Amino acid sequence: MTHGEVKYYLKIIRKGYKDISALYGLASLVMIVLVGLFAFLLLAYEPANEWHNTNFTLSHIESRYSRGGAVLDLYTTDNRRYVLNHNEEEIRNQLKQGQQYNVVYSDDLFHDIIKGLEDSECEYINVDEMRKSHETERFWFSTILVLCSILLLLINSI
Repeated sequence: MTHGEVKYYLKIIRKGYKDISALYGLASLVMIVLVGLFAFLLLAYEPANEWHNTNFTLSHIESRYSRGGAVLDLYTTDNRRYVLNHNEEEIRNQLKQGQQYNVVYSDDLFHDIIKGLEDSECEYINVDEMRKSHETERFWFSTILVLCSILLLLINSI
């Protein structure tokens, strides 16, 4: 496609959007934002079948507060950091420095988030429950993404 053809098609698209009513324009903009948001969420978080297993020895724990509440940052003796944001209030006092833990984590866009945590004595976070919950969330995000895309196409075809 040449530069002239691209300019021509963009001119046609601009002309079509000049004649659109404010309601359709707003609905189209909302659908574009929702499609972008749900696409980002699906891409930012790793699917459950790609989660990783590892062992580590706990060095220290730091608490921080975010919009969703308390979050624990678990630091290992080999300078890795994992984020624990599930049952952190219950688990905080049970973890011991210097103890070995088996962990299942997702390597997401921003952090390594713990999805399963256990030691030789206790299971703190059940991986199977987390997988089921995560897959349910991904199903609904995908469904909403498809519905918003269909609505966007429908609005733009009107």
